[in-house]
Amino acid sequence: MVADYVNESTPSTGTTTFGKDDIDGGDCFHPSLQGQNKISQVMWNNNPDR
Repeated sequence: MVADYVNESTPSTGTTTFGKDDIDGGDCFHPSLQGQNKISQVMWNNNPDR
C-alpha cells in the first residue's frame, strides 16, 4: 500500500480528525463503524487508481 500523506493541509488517513462518535466506546481506541466509514471515504477519495 502506498501512503496517502502529502502534508498537514491535505486530507489523508494520517491527518483525519475523529470525534467522540468516531471512536469505539468499548475500548476507546479502535474506530467505530462511523469512524471506519470516515477512514474508508478518505482512502477512496485519495486512491489514484480509481
